[in-house]
Amino acid sequence: MKAWYLVAAVVIVVAWVAIRMLRRGRGGVTEIHLNREKPWNATANVLLALSAETATLESPASDALPSPKEIAARCAEEAQRVTRYNSRQVLRRVNVGGVEPGPGIQWDITFVKPDRYHTAQSQLPGGDYDEWIAIGEDRYTHMGFWFKSPEAREFRTDEFRRSLLADRFLRALGEVAPASAQAYGYRGQRYIRLEYSGATTAMFARLGDIAFGEGTDSVTGEATNVVLQSIDVWVDADSYLLANVAVASTATSVSDGIVDVAADQVFLDYDGSFEIEPPTDAPDNKLPSDFGAQFGR
Repeated sequence: MKAWYLVAAVVIVVAWVAIRMLRRGRGGVTEIHLNREKPWNATANVLLALSAETATLESPASDALPSPKEIAARCAEEAQRVTRYNSRQVLRRVNVGGVEPGPGIQWDITFVKPDRYHTAQSQLPGGDYDEWIAIGEDRYTHMGFWFKSPEAREFRTDEFRRSLLADRFLRALGEVAPASAQAYGYRGQRYIRLEYSGATTAMFARLGDIAFGEGTDSVTGEATNVVLQSIDVWVDADSYLLANVAVASTATSVSDGIVDVAADQVFLDYDGSFEIEPPTDAPDNKLPSDFGAQFGR
């Protein structure tokens, strides 16, 4: 009998370790089933590097372009026509403690209208990793394995749409006139840089659900005060679709003092040939309420 108990204990421990290993790979990042290496990784990272410093300003000046307000309005119109896209949003504190770049959070989003989302959230560099899928009212979460959440309201679709989808910028693009519009060349593609500065920066941020002022640092949880510096919206000059929204700001917190914060979100693969389906290995049974606590969640 004692031997049976010993075997059972060993099996339980091995199972626990296996789940931990499934949840956490090298650097504490989930690697099993999550496909962190998105097929669009390289394209997203190229777009994240798009800036006035990395692109080449067209010469002579972009006199032939429509007005900045017309470009922004058309971008909003085109964005409403697409049915699906991929997106990457990166929020980082820049040069904290001499480390460049600093810590942050990254979200990878695949969205198919009207209500299908596949999202991966990870701490940078090499921190915790979470992944979830939402299809209509159903939500699936990965916690070492996929399971169907018993409470769909946990997903809070409206909050998600405001914070991670292109929808959050459409009203701002349609209503706030950029300070300037200039054409640039970058990696064989032509882009239009819409620059928001001064009063238009705050106006765009309010309508685009970009946090500033007093609040809580999403990385550290500390009270902080964020001051906007600039907002650059990069538009594909051929399709007039949104390519990159880059927000520069400074944040003041107790532990770090005044630090620079960069928030960039890129959009790609518009109307691509991909779908979002439920995980094939997601049970419908309700997990114990303390399951997350048992495994460090």
